[in-house]
Amino acid sequence: MKFIKIFIDRPVFTFMLFLTTTVIGIISFFNLSYDLLPNITIPKLTVLTDYKDASPKIVENEVTGKIEEAISGIYGITSVKSVSTEGNSIVTLNFERGSDIKLSILKLRERLNDIEWDLPEGVSPPVILNESPSSMPIIGIWVRGDRDFIRNVVIRRMEQINGVGEAKVIGFRSKQIIIRLNPAIMQTYAISVNDVISTLR
Repeated sequence: MKFIKIFIDRPVFTFMLFLTTTVIGIISFFNLSYDLLPNITIPKLTVLTDYKDASPKIVENEVTGKIEEAISGIYGITSVKSVSTEGNSIVTLNFERGSDIKLSILKLRERLNDIEWDLPEGVSPPVILNESPSSMPIIGIWVRGDRDFIRNVVIRRMEQINGVGEAKVIGFRSKQIIIRLNPAIMQTYAISVNDVISTLR
């Protein structure tokens, strides 16, 4: 009660104390640091591998499948998700919370190095990304139309927009021509498989 009486008997002191506390609170509020996309560590790694011009099916069989097999058994992985598109393999690994992500990267790199010799010629070395909110794509746009126009015109214009780090097309299927050889006709004209391949090249 005596403590409260001090404030009652000294109204000017009480008002100044209240005013000072309010001003300090306002100043502190506006000086608080904040970030729309804070830089935090997420227990997630992504393996990106380029196989230029390869169809999604070939990427799945020759690249993605081998990567999934190689990384199986790494401690701390809770789930693996993969996407195979034209010329790209994307394998995402989710880890248990609290996992040592740096150690996980080292183990993952060892596994990937072991299978590089088994990947098809033309496949770029797998790249490991340690995802953070600042590196995640902000906008995804679904489009339909001329593949070459989208790549050569739309994407280039998007990349010229101020603030755009990268624009990339994924999901287009490459066009394929299947040639079925007739062994009987080839034998008649003394044509080998290598002759056909050389002519097509």
